Amino acid sequence: MVSCPSWLTEHCRYKLQVDLGVNSRLLQQHVSRTTGKLLTSSDIHNLKSSVNRQCTDVTSVLMQHTAQYPHDDIGVVVDDTHTVKLIFIQTQQMKETFAKFPEVLLLDGTYSTNNCGMPLYSFLAEDGYGQGQIVGMFLLNGESNDDISSMVEIFRTCNPAVAQTRTVVTDKDFAEISVLEALLPHVSLQLCTFHCIKAVQRKIASLSVASDVKSEMNTLFRKLLYAKGETDFAEAENEIKDTCQPFHQYLADNWYPLKARWVHYLKNQETNLGNTTTNRIEVQFGKLKQIVKNKVSLSLCLKQLLQFVKSVQMQSSFDRFLVQTKVTYNGLAGTDEGRYFGLCTRYACQKILKRQVKGDRIWSS
Repeated sequence: MVSCPSWLTEHCRYKLQVDLGVNSRLLQQHVSRTTGKLLTSSDIHNLKSSVNRQCTDVTSVLMQHTAQYPHDDIGVVVDDTHTVKLIFIQTQQMKETFAKFPEVLLLDGTYSTNNCGMPLYSFLAEDGYGQGQIVGMFLLNGESNDDISSMVEIFRTCNPAVAQTRTVVTDKDFAEISVLEALLPHVSLQLCTFHCIKAVQRKIASLSVASDVKSEMNTLFRKLLYAKGETDFAEAENEIKDTCQPFHQYLADNWYPLKARWVHYLKNQETNLGNTTTNRIEVQFGKLKQIVKNKVSLSLCLKQLLQFVKSVQMQSSFDRFLVQTKVTYNGLAGTDEGRYFGLCTRYACQKILKRQVKGDRIWSS
C-alpha cells in the first residue's frame, strides 16, 4: 500500500479526523488552497486508512482525553468476561450545565454509530437561553432493563441535581419508562408527541378496517393528543368508541391509563418548559451523524464523539457570549415585572412575562 505523503498528513489529518466522511472534492480544494499540492483519490483512501489505524484502541482514546481534560467524567463498565457493557461521557461543562438547569430532562437514543452495535443515548437539558444542551452521553451494549438501569443509576449518582428534576421526556419505550419510574420516582414522565403519533399510526395501519376509517382514527387521535380540556378529550374519545371499537379498545388498554403522559393539556400542568418532544436530541444526533459515519470502529466513534462534544460546547459558549453582549432595552423598567430583568436571561424573562404581557412588545434591540 502506498503510504500517505508527509505533507498531506501534516495539513489534513486533523480535518479528516473531525469528519472522515468529508466530501472528497471539498477535501481536495482544502489541500490545494492550504498546500498548493494536488490530492488524488488514492491519497484520500490512504489517509483515511492511516487515521483508522491510529484509532484501534478504545483505552488509548479515553486515556488521551482524560489526560487533556482531567475534570471530565469518562466511565467504562465491563462484565466478568471483560466485555464492555457501557461507556459514560460527561464533560465538566455538561455537569455544570445540568447543575444549573436540572428541571427538565430529555432522553433518547440513536443507532448505527459504531460497528459494535452499541446504541448511543443522550440526556439533554434546556438552558436559560432556551438552547438544548447535552448533559450526558452513554454507549450501551444493549437495551435491556438492566442496561437502561445502569445508565440511569450512573447519571443519578454523578449528578445530585437530579433531585431537582421535575420532568423527563422520553419515547414510549417500556424499558426506559419502568427504569425511570423506579429510579426517579419524583419526576413526571412525559412521552414524546412525535413518537406517540408514529406508534399509533403503525397500529391504525394494521387494523382490518376501511381506509377512510383509518384516516378518521388518525385525526381523532390527534384531537385526543391536543385536547384543550377534559370536555374536548371526552368528545374525541366517544367518537372513536362509536366509530372503531378495535381502536378504542387498543387505546383503553395501552394509552388511556397513561393519559397524563401524552395529552397536552395534562402535560402542560407540569414543568416541561414547552418541551413536548425529544426533537432537541434528534437535532443533535443529526449533527453528530455528519461526523460519526455509519458503523465505524468503536474507538474511532469515541474519538469523533468527543470531538463533536467539544465543538458543540465551543459553539454554545460563543452563542451565549453574543447574547450577553447584545444591547437590549427594557420597556418595563421601573415596574414590578421589571425586577425579573436583573435576575433572568432575556429568554427566561419572556417566558415568565408571556401571560402577563401577552401581545405586547417587551424588548427592542
